[in-house]
Amino acid sequence: MENTTKKMNTKFCPLVSIIIPVYNGSNYMKEAIDSALAQTYKNIEIIVVNDGSTDNTDEIARSYGDKIRYFKKENGGVATALNLAIKEAKGEYISWLSHDDLYHPNKIQRQIETLKTLEDKNTIIFSDIEMIDENSKVFANRILKEKYSEPNKKNPLFWLLNGLVHGCSLLIKKDIFFEFNLFDESLRTVQDYALWYDIFKKYKVYHIDEILIQSREHPEQGHITLSEYIQKEQTFLWNKMILGLTIKEVGELLDVPVKKLGVDKNAEDIENIELVYVPRKVLRKILKLNKKNPFTAADIKPIFKTLAQYRAPKLKYIIKDFFLSLGVIPLGIKLFFENKKNTVLMFEPNPYHGETFAGYINYLTELNWNVHFVAQDKLKKENPFTRLQEKIENKSLKVFYAKYSESFVKKFFKLPFLKDYKKIFITTNLGYFKNRPLIVSKAIPLKLRQKAIIIEHDTKNFSKADEKELIKNGQIATLIKRKFKDYSTKMINPCTFGKVKKSEFSENIINFMIIGCINKDYKGHYLIKEAIFELINSGYTNFKFTIIGSGNLKIDDEHKKYIDFKGRLNFEDMFKNIEQAQYILFLLDEKNKEHHKYINRSVTGALQLALGFKIIPILHKKFADIYNLSNKNALIQDGESLASVLKKAINTKSDEYNNMQKNLNILQNEYYNTSLEALNEFVKK
Repeated sequence: MENTTKKMNTKFCPLVSIIIPVYNGSNYMKEAIDSALAQTYKNIEIIVVNDGSTDNTDEIARSYGDKIRYFKKENGGVATALNLAIKEAKGEYISWLSHDDLYHPNKIQRQIETLKTLEDKNTIIFSDIEMIDENSKVFANRILKEKYSEPNKKNPLFWLLNGLVHGCSLLIKKDIFFEFNLFDESLRTVQDYALWYDIFKKYKVYHIDEILIQSREHPEQGHITLSEYIQKEQTFLWNKMILGLTIKEVGELLDVPVKKLGVDKNAEDIENIELVYVPRKVLRKILKLNKKNPFTAADIKPIFKTLAQYRAPKLKYIIKDFFLSLGVIPLGIKLFFENKKNTVLMFEPNPYHGETFAGYINYLTELNWNVHFVAQDKLKKENPFTRLQEKIENKSLKVFYAKYSESFVKKFFKLPFLKDYKKIFITTNLGYFKNRPLIVSKAIPLKLRQKAIIIEHDTKNFSKADEKELIKNGQIATLIKRKFKDYSTKMINPCTFGKVKKSEFSENIINFMIIGCINKDYKGHYLIKEAIFELINSGYTNFKFTIIGSGNLKIDDEHKKYIDFKGRLNFEDMFKNIEQAQYILFLLDEKNKEHHKYINRSVTGALQLALGFKIIPILHKKFADIYNLSNKNALIQDGESLASVLKKAINTKSDEYNNMQKNLNILQNEYYNTSLEALNEFVKK
């Protein structure tokens, strides 16, 4: 039997029809056709369909003579061109190639070689892709095995529902297209995924871990020129795909047991239970019936009998809202059931900025608002909310963690129930995913964006993120007041941390606190070595530097006893260390151009910590002036060495220190009141 199978496989050499629909494709179609002709697998035919082009597409196509089969028709959309090509195709298998994309030479060969090894020759084959620009330069790729685990591959719908399938990477048996009545010609932008969904639910899908096509990004693409259709058709598509899932399929996609999805394990026909939209009033009745236990068919059936539009005998209870994206289901479910009255939704796209969260929350709760905070799961261990336990206990603050990605953020803000929040508070407008920035405000639908309050940490992003309109509308705030062209921002500085212990003066060992990433230029850690050397040579030994931050710190053996390197700490441990220190060093070097951003663009987190913990700052005058720090409330370096200022700190008397702390407290109150007033204006709009 094995020998027979091998013999049959070696003879497996089906005709493959490469179909190329074209509409005004003169810029790129020649490259596409040439890539099809260059295939190392030779049993192919190439069909080009001109969908009513008005450029010289016809001339280019005819120049290939009998190397291709060419058809010309009136314009009707890409679905009509694809369907014509499939009907005319003589091949046993179909491979679609957009006129602006390219095949690698071995695309068809690798897919046929893969099919040879599979028993089921109806299996759909697809591959990884790379992206090229209008000049055919590669600028990115999508290699699925680097991002997704092996279990994900078991369900074909996983790839589809996460938008990971490129139509031109597919190889599909021609008969399958006819089984599902070809592409829906009424759709202009999502006709491909609408058909793949039907096919993927029935047939096996195999992913080849290789890049076999190049997908081109350029200004004339359909999703840009046909933007008027996109939103409507995408809504239709999601409805079709999500509402067509069964409970079992959702469980498989999420790797969650059916029971945890709320289905009684004794319910009949669990595998085929369908998901449909349920009005909230119906859901509330269901919850009232059965608050603790999983829903059962017996509980829900009588409710649906009272509604004419829900007469189906199967269990139907899961809300469509939850399934806008499989990636946001767990978080979406939690937020949906929360009471949003008098509540602001806060969102941080990055796994940092934790030193700012408590301040924003304190302001909002003081204004009698509740807060739902959505944060990256990476922040859970660090717990920036550690000093807000009282607010968590009285439920004025609820924190929700989720695993983020660029796709997650975009889909999260499409959850329809987010409109029920009073305001959406974005703690920073740029999220970074694999070092690629995502402008959060642009990921928020327009109607919801009108509710947004956005904190911008870096004025460089005013232009980069195109925030002029948001600034004009008063929706952008900065950590200190900034100007952009004809507009100014208001300050919302998060200089509170909940319950803190004020730093106390010590006449014994003076503890200098330094906080920040070590291996980057955010802080001038290189200044410490010279300062320690000068202090020791001047006879000072009653000091230490407590350093908190990720990275590797090279410390000479002779200096180790003066440095307590803590590494990266969670926020509770960091706060405890700050409370034991007398001074905080900003370590901003006026000679370092990288640090100049803290003058006219950004604000160092050390400012918030100094104000919140009443710990006396030490910094250069060039930076102090911007933050309203002076010799009344800080120790300022102005012309002398850092070590000279540290000597002043060591020699400071208790009453002098306490007086600086009082003045620092006055400044903190000014920051606090100004920020509170600005935020109150935002929320009241």
